[in-house]
Amino acid sequence: MTARDRLVRWLNRHEQAYASSPFSPRWLARRRLTRFVRRNAARMRGTVLEIGSGDRKWAPFFPGRYLCLDHPGEQEILPHAERPDVWGDALSLPFADGSVDVILCSSVIEHVTDPAALARECARVLRPGGTLLLQGPGDLLMTHGEPRHFYNMTRYAYRHLFSTLGLRVEEEEIPLGTFASLWEIAYDKITRHAGFNSGAAAKILQCALVAATAPFVPFVSLLAWAVDAAIPADGKGYTCISFLARKGMALAATEERRVLSDAA
Repeated sequence: MTARDRLVRWLNRHEQAYASSPFSPRWLARRRLTRFVRRNAARMRGTVLEIGSGDRKWAPFFPGRYLCLDHPGEQEILPHAERPDVWGDALSLPFADGSVDVILCSSVIEHVTDPAALARECARVLRPGGTLLLQGPGDLLMTHGEPRHFYNMTRYAYRHLFSTLGLRVEEEEIPLGTFASLWEIAYDKITRHAGFNSGAAAKILQCALVAATAPFVPFVSLLAWAVDAAIPADGKGYTCISFLARKGMALAATEERRVLSDAA
């Protein structure tokens, strides 16, 4: 492992803590996502499946059985202490039909080659009346995790996708307005430029730049939030969006007929 690789692994472990602090433009979005998950988790029971996270960061919010699934390709990135319960492909979940009560999927759908297949697999393994909590990119999100960032989606694309799978949207939340989203993109363009991936020295320079600019971030963020608060929201121009969708009984009946047909 090169010096750059070791440094990148260390930075990845600490990026979540930084992004959850007021010194990151993502702070408000992370805070609202946490509130969204905590509020809904409090009234959910049964088996919970989290897709795409080996660190189990949402597990404390759910009182029941909690399973994490991550892609085998992440084995070299995740520390041993943060390994998931199951290695598997989100496009072909290794779970039986109707075996899960709640699915939590945060910042994953943009990194799969077929978002419809991911949503279809979620609908398949959810029990009738089960809940999908999904957070994904909006129409403004800048690519990240290159080269495995394939799609951004509008709120209408999500709703259309869910409706075709018998998933009824019960809650939708856009955590950042347009100006806060643009501020996040502008800051990322400066501090997460692709040139910082050229070696260990460039990574050290990136860390120095983030440290030097961090004291100013909260003030610019406050200004962006104030502008967003003064302009009525119209559901356009945002970096991320969260949904709570529930599996309907009609889809469950269709699946049951398919299983019986296959058995015959």
